[in-house]
Amino acid sequence: MNTDELKRFVALEERRRKLEAEIDTVKAEAAELEELLLPQFEQSGMERVAIDGRTVYVERKLWAKAKDGDKASVCKALKRCRLGTTWRRRSTPTASAPTCGNWTARGVPCRPACARS
Repeated sequence: MNTDELKRFVALEERRRKLEAEIDTVKAEAAELEELLLPQFEQSGMERVAIDGRTVYVERKLWAKAKDGDKASVCKALKRCRLGTTWRRRSTPTASAPTCGNWTARGVPCRPACARS
């Protein structure tokens, strides 16, 4: 066995573990900052900011899913809101996400009857 190659492999594995730990730390710090920055974007009314050669913007992705997996209740609630054609009993959250995003973008409020599901 070539021990030089084995030593190199072990060194690379150790480096990978350290880098992954550093990435986890960076992600956690970025998530904390995001929680502080989102309200600032909202309060200022700005959609994007250019800083240090980068553009920072807020991207909102909505994913619909049935509460507690009760898709039948979702269908009933959407029918009460006259949106019954947007969700089928076997729909997946991914299939419904664009529709929810479109509603929000157009400022369509969710009625209390719909919010329960």
